Amino acid sequence: MSACPIKSGSPKEDPWMLDQPCSDCRATTGQLHDLGCLKERCPFCLGQLPLCDCIYDVLALNPEEQKVVEGFIDDMEEPLHGIMMRWHAALARKGRFPFGPEP
Repeated sequence: MSACPIKSGSPKEDPWMLDQPCSDCRATTGQLHDLGCLKERCPFCLGQLPLCDCIYDVLALNPEEQKVVEGFIDDMEEPLHGIMMRWHAALARKGRFPFGPEP
Protein backbone atom coordinates (compact mmCIF):
# COMPACT_ATOMS: atom_id res chain seq x y z
CA MET A 1 0.00 0.00 0.00
CA SER A 2 1.52 3.33 -1.03
CA ALA A 3 1.05 6.51 0.94
CA CYS A 4 -0.44 9.59 -0.68
CA PRO A 5 2.24 12.29 -0.91
CA ILE A 6 1.46 15.42 1.07
CA LYS A 7 1.86 18.63 -0.89
CA SER A 8 3.22 21.58 1.05
CA GLY A 9 5.14 24.79 0.54
CA SER A 10 4.50 28.07 -1.18
CA PRO A 11 3.73 28.41 -4.91
CA LYS A 12 7.30 29.64 -5.44
CA GLU A 13 8.62 26.39 -3.95
CA ASP A 14 6.00 23.87 -5.08
CA PRO A 15 4.88 23.77 -8.73
CA TRP A 16 1.90 21.60 -7.71
CA MET A 17 0.35 24.61 -5.96
CA LEU A 18 0.45 26.74 -9.13
CA ASP A 19 -2.66 24.91 -10.34
CA GLN A 20 -4.58 25.58 -7.12
CA PRO A 21 -7.04 28.51 -7.01
CA CYS A 22 -6.91 31.28 -4.41
CA SER A 23 -8.04 29.79 -1.13
CA ASP A 24 -10.12 32.90 -0.35
CA CYS A 25 -11.88 33.95 -3.58
CA ARG A 26 -11.13 30.95 -5.86
CA ALA A 27 -9.41 33.08 -8.54
CA THR A 28 -7.21 30.98 -10.79
CA THR A 29 -3.69 31.84 -11.95
CA GLY A 30 -3.73 35.07 -13.95
CA GLN A 31 -7.21 36.17 -12.82
CA LEU A 32 -7.85 39.16 -10.59
CA HIS A 33 -8.96 38.40 -7.07
CA ASP A 34 -12.52 39.34 -6.12
CA LEU A 35 -12.41 42.79 -4.54
CA GLY A 36 -12.32 42.23 -0.81
CA CYS A 37 -10.29 39.01 -1.07
CA LEU A 38 -7.93 38.83 1.89
CA LYS A 39 -5.19 37.40 -0.32
CA GLU A 40 -5.04 40.38 -2.71
CA ARG A 41 -2.08 42.73 -2.39
CA CYS A 42 -2.53 46.50 -2.44
CA PRO A 43 -0.76 47.96 -5.49
CA PHE A 44 0.14 51.06 -3.44
CA CYS A 45 1.68 49.61 -0.23
CA LEU A 46 1.90 45.87 -1.09
CA GLY A 47 0.03 45.01 2.12
CA GLN A 48 -3.26 43.12 2.23
CA LEU A 49 -5.66 45.25 0.20
CA PRO A 50 -8.75 44.96 2.44
CA LEU A 51 -6.69 45.72 5.56
CA CYS A 52 -4.46 48.59 4.44
CA ASP A 53 -5.27 52.27 4.88
CA CYS A 54 -4.28 53.39 1.38
CA ILE A 55 -7.86 54.30 0.48
CA TYR A 56 -7.63 57.29 2.87
CA ASP A 57 -4.43 58.71 1.39
CA VAL A 58 -4.93 57.82 -2.26
CA LEU A 59 -8.43 59.30 -2.37
CA ALA A 60 -7.54 62.13 0.05
CA LEU A 61 -10.74 61.43 1.99
CA ASN A 62 -12.09 64.23 4.12
CA PRO A 63 -13.07 63.49 7.77
CA GLU A 64 -16.73 62.86 6.85
CA GLU A 65 -15.77 60.39 4.10
CA GLN A 66 -13.34 58.66 6.47
CA LYS A 67 -16.19 58.07 8.94
CA VAL A 68 -18.33 56.61 6.15
CA VAL A 69 -15.55 54.18 5.15
CA GLU A 70 -14.81 53.21 8.76
CA GLY A 71 -18.49 52.58 9.43
CA PHE A 72 -18.84 50.47 6.25
CA ILE A 73 -22.51 49.49 6.22
CA ASP A 74 -23.76 49.15 2.63
CA ASP A 75 -21.48 49.90 -0.30
CA MET A 76 -24.50 50.08 -2.62
CA GLU A 77 -25.77 53.19 -0.81
CA GLU A 78 -24.38 56.70 -1.12
CA PRO A 79 -22.06 58.16 -0.07
CA LEU A 80 -20.11 54.91 0.39
CA HIS A 81 -20.96 53.70 -3.11
CA GLY A 82 -19.33 56.76 -4.70
CA ILE A 83 -16.24 56.43 -2.50
CA MET A 84 -15.86 52.76 -3.40
CA MET A 85 -16.27 53.51 -7.11
CA ARG A 86 -13.45 56.07 -6.83
CA TRP A 87 -11.31 53.50 -4.99
CA HIS A 88 -11.93 50.81 -7.62
CA ALA A 89 -10.96 53.28 -10.35
CA ALA A 90 -7.77 54.22 -8.48
CA LEU A 91 -6.86 50.53 -8.11
CA ALA A 92 -7.47 49.92 -11.80
CA ARG A 93 -5.29 52.90 -12.77
CA LYS A 94 -2.45 51.74 -10.52
CA GLY A 95 -2.78 48.11 -11.64
CA ARG A 96 -4.10 45.27 -9.51
CA PHE A 97 -2.08 42.09 -9.03
CA PRO A 98 -3.58 38.94 -10.55
CA PHE A 99 -3.53 35.72 -8.57
CA GLY A 100 -0.37 33.71 -8.97
CA PRO A 101 3.07 33.27 -7.49
CA GLU A 102 4.56 36.43 -6.09
CA PRO A 103 7.50 37.75 -8.11
